[in-house]
Amino acid sequence: MLRLARRVAVLVLTLLFIPFALSNRQSVALAFWPFEGVIEVPLYLLLVAVLALGIVLGGFARLVERLGSRGRSRRVSLP
Repeated sequence: MLRLARRVAVLVLTLLFIPFALSNRQSVALAFWPFEGVIEVPLYLLLVAVLALGIVLGGFARLVERLGSRGRSRRVSLP
C-alpha cells in the first residue's frame, strides 16, 4: 500500500512540475559572495535544486537523529 501511495505522489508531483517548469523558464542570475562571476540558470531549475537540497538535508538530519536514538536505546537496555 505504501508503494502505491509513493507512486501516486510522484505522479502527482510530476504532473504539477511540468506546467510549473514551462511557465518559469526565465533565467535568474546567481552570484555567490566569496566567488567571482555570475551563473545564469532557469528559475524552475533553481527552485527544484533548492527543494532537492532540502530533502537531502532533511533525510540526513533524520538519519543522524535515528542513529543517535538507537545508541541511547542500546545503552539503556544493557544490564
